Amino acid sequence: MLFVAAIVGGLSLSLAYAPVSFTYIAWIALIPLFWGILKSKGAWSAAYIGAAFGFAFWLASISWVYNVINSYSDLPFLAGAGLVFLLLLLLTAFDAGVAVSSYFVIKRYGPRGLFLAPVLWVAFEYVKTYFM
Repeated sequence: MLFVAAIVGGLSLSLAYAPVSFTYIAWIALIPLFWGILKSKGAWSAAYIGAAFGFAFWLASISWVYNVINSYSDLPFLAGAGLVFLLLLLLTAFDAGVAVSSYFVIKRYGPRGLFLAPVLWVAFEYVKTYFM
């Protein structure tokens, strides 16, 4: 159930970006992710929930990358799809990292640790921006 909720949350978050741009859903879409982290039985469970959320979000959000690779390069279909899949896995790993670090903060501080989750999210975004 938590896994499915995370996938629905990730797909919902993708609606906050172009071309749909339903920005208000972003506040609601994060609820399944953090609910799943709160209910996780361990760090691996939190990682799976974060990865499911991230995979669903990025799958819906970066579909245009394959079109760019297909249109502007001579790569065969499988090579282009493989590159997009590798990018998808890399981006998903960051979301799993946010989930695991949030899990440990919540484990240490209880539900109040959720207030530190945005700080962790921004820290991972910073790392993604400058080191990826």
